[in-house]
Amino acid sequence: MSDKNNTFEYQMAHSPLKESVLNWYDFKCDASVLLIGERSCGLKELFLRRGCEVTVLGESDDKSQYDYVIALDEIEMQRDPQEKVREWTAYVKPEGSLIISCDNRFGLKYICGTPEKYTEIPYLGINGYFEGLSTGRDRQFQADRNPRWEDCTAGRK
Repeated sequence: MSDKNNTFEYQMAHSPLKESVLNWYDFKCDASVLLIGERSCGLKELFLRRGCEVTVLGESDDKSQYDYVIALDEIEMQRDPQEKVREWTAYVKPEGSLIISCDNRFGLKYICGTPEKYTEIPYLGINGYFEGLSTGRDRQFQADRNPRWEDCTAGRK
């Protein structure tokens, strides 16, 4: 098993427990489903067992529309979330659904001491972010620690 596969994030994305995020939703059988992002891809088996046709964004250049477009824990990673929602909505059939989830700073994993995913500081979210560290997308701290955030704070004081 590679080091990447040993991370908490990878294990959660591919855990059977991940299905509990969407088990409550009444999905149509034989529906078409588009999964967006690595955290959503762990749900592929759930939809295949329900007889759905599953596509993973990026594995196909198809511009089809789907009954369900699902993006789990992706929206907070986007530089322009509104633009991303518009982009994802283009994949949804007129009678379809766009399902988006985001990380919850009061989630059980954080209460149990899992480090906050952007700063790697335990209990940070449940204790309240300290001054100068306000939201997931615009933290200079993130930009310093994680290259994908490198210019999110450009032009800010």
